[in-house]
Amino acid sequence: MNASICEPESAHNTILSDVELPQILQDIIIVCITSPLSLAGCIINVINIIIFLKMDRGQTINISLLALSISDATALLGTFWATICLNPWMKNSKHVPFLPREIHLATGSWMHNTFVRISACITFLISAERCICILWPMRIKALVTTRKIKGIIITTFLWGVASQCPYFYTTRFVWKYSEERNASLLGLTYIRNRDDIELPMYVLTNIVIQWIIFFGDVIFTAVLIFKLKQQSKWRILMGQTAAFEATQKRDARVTGLVSAISAIFIVCYFPNTVNFACLVTVPGYNLFERYEHILVLVSTLTFSLEAFNSSINIFVYYKFSSQYRAEFQHLFRSSTSTGSA
Repeated sequence: MNASICEPESAHNTILSDVELPQILQDIIIVCITSPLSLAGCIINVINIIIFLKMDRGQTINISLLALSISDATALLGTFWATICLNPWMKNSKHVPFLPREIHLATGSWMHNTFVRISACITFLISAERCICILWPMRIKALVTTRKIKGIIITTFLWGVASQCPYFYTTRFVWKYSEERNASLLGLTYIRNRDDIELPMYVLTNIVIQWIIFFGDVIFTAVLIFKLKQQSKWRILMGQTAAFEATQKRDARVTGLVSAISAIFIVCYFPNTVNFACLVTVPGYNLFERYEHILVLVSTLTFSLEAFNSSINIFVYYKFSSQYRAEFQHLFRSSTSTGSA
């Protein structure tokens, strides 16, 4: 009799710990890592935007990096709001007029996923552009122009937002009665044929296109690193004029900048690429299903990695771009002088 009582109690405690442990880890990551990182990233990318607006926009790389900073800043803003909603204090608050765990899906997470995807496409564009510059240097002016780059970037932003229309169509904001709070709270509900509408777009944007971008960036980055090493050896072996050497060093710095951005992106982007694929291929690995807590924990980790990717670029720009470094120093020197005056 005692054995029969102890057995389910033990099983209950095991199940409880399996649910609570991922939740505790998620709360720690959100409060201690993702939230402060995303807030810092927002500030950093605002600085990047101000600096790139002052730089020469006749250079296509500066246009692309400005667009990347705008997209990163917007993605991080969504991430920061999502971390506020998922903060233990917010989730357990008795004064919030909505269900944070649901509302963040249609606000912060939507903004994060949309603009992280746009940032991925722009990173892909930057890597492809630099590869074209190295492989076909004599045709670069005809193949890559500021007008074409602006057109591609605008199209990317429009496509990124438009690709989310099916999710908004299947999602409804509704008032839900909470017995615990004895009040109606704003939450989400979904239409019946949600999966039939969302699944094709989900597979296209979150699996097919993400893997294409990922492998494309891997290939472009490998080509850039190989060419960078090849050019370094060639400069040592061949005699050069001062002007030619200066041009080669400038090109090497740009190639190093793009390679660093792409390499960081690949490392930070890969886990979420796998995570999205698992959502379709692993049974029960979804919200409100068997492995929900594992999904939420993994997604929190990938959010942190993507926030890191969007925040770290300022150090890459400062190291590899002399023009960025000069504008950065001028900006903060002017701010210090104004403050002193």
